[in-house]
Amino acid sequence: MSKNTWFTGKVKLGLALISLVVLLASSPLFGGMLDNVKSPLGKSKDTGSNVSRNDLDGLYALCCDADNLLQKSVDLTFNMLANKDELQKMELRMREANNIKDPKEKEAAINKIEQDKAALVQKYLDEQQISQKMQSLNAEQRKLLGIAIYNILLASLKDKDAVEKAQQLTQKIQANPAASTSYAGDLPKLKDIVTGVPPQADKAVTLGTNLTKVARANKIEVAVPKSSSDPKKEVDPDK
Repeated sequence: MSKNTWFTGKVKLGLALISLVVLLASSPLFGGMLDNVKSPLGKSKDTGSNVSRNDLDGLYALCCDADNLLQKSVDLTFNMLANKDELQKMELRMREANNIKDPKEKEAAINKIEQDKAALVQKYLDEQQISQKMQSLNAEQRKLLGIAIYNILLASLKDKDAVEKAQQLTQKIQANPAASTSYAGDLPKLKDIVTGVPPQADKAVTLGTNLTKVARANKIEVAVPKSSSDPKKEVDPDK
């Protein structure tokens, strides 16, 4: 192979990779970044050379941790504040959801149940009876409610942290042709985090904040996490 042929091939390959990066950067896939979440990159000149599979897997683990924490905390709060009829209805819906064979349909049904539980808890806060309900809780239940509220707020912080990390990794991958090729399959996942997680985080913040106000008004102690790295509070230390 001549030097000219080798050089021409390198140029063509470089142009192809650049075209791929430009296409990805201009795609709607990366539109809709949160206006209310500031990227820590700013005007960084980072070329993305430090992106690794560990970075991405760590982000996915953070999202999973936040989801599980939020779900368990909302479940606990709902179980303490809902009336008997509402509890029975949710238990029936959950049994029906768990019997769904299609994995995607099952996941969607369970997610809808969790969203409805959170919405009902928020609805309780707008009713005068909520204070009477909280006052009727025994000492152990009051402690558990305080833990649940703390964990709801912690889950919201983890979600916001995940969004910032997803934005950061997206920018790094876009800035590096090699990374754009290596992690092309992760870009849709990052988009889902950037566009899908913020509404959940906002609802968690609202729910946790409102619960905190009502709980404290009824002399229930509630601690507030300061960062996403704060440890979660265990409902049962043995688990």
